Parts: sequence; structure tokens; C-alpha cells
Amino acid sequence: MDPGIVILLIVGGVIALGIVIGLCMAAFTGAVFLFGFAAEQGFLGLAAYIACWVFFFPVMLIICIIVGIILLWVAHNSN
Repeated sequence: MDPGIVILLIVGGVIALGIVIGLCMAAFTGAVFLFGFAAEQGFLGLAAYIACWVFFFPVMLIICIIVGIILLWVAHNSN
């Protein structure tokens, strides 16, 4: 195999791994934030939060990633 291709694959893998780790951090941050917001609403808020994760998993994952990216961006850019 050509060494240039190997280096390209390694660099691409490292970049992809960084993106995946960043998305996981954003999803976790968003999920924790939304869990805290649901907890402020009481039992019904927590029940709705858990039900949304069970029945709307892909939607909740996307929402958590978006909220997490916004929160991480705001935290990074706040002085």
C-alpha cells in the first residue's frame, strides 16, 4: 500500500475520531442540561423526559447534540 494513502487514512481517522468525541461531548452536555430543565418541572417533567428518550430516541439525540453544541459554544466564547 502506498505510504501516502496510509498517512491519509490515519489523518482521516484521527479527524473522524475527534468529530465523534466532540459530538458525544455535545450530546452528553445537552442531555444533562435538558435533564436539569426537566427536573425543575417536577415528576411530570422527568417522566416526559424519559418517555421522550424511549419513544423519540433519534429526535432526542439530535436535540441534545444541538443544545450541547450551543452550550459548549457559548461557554467557550463567554469572557
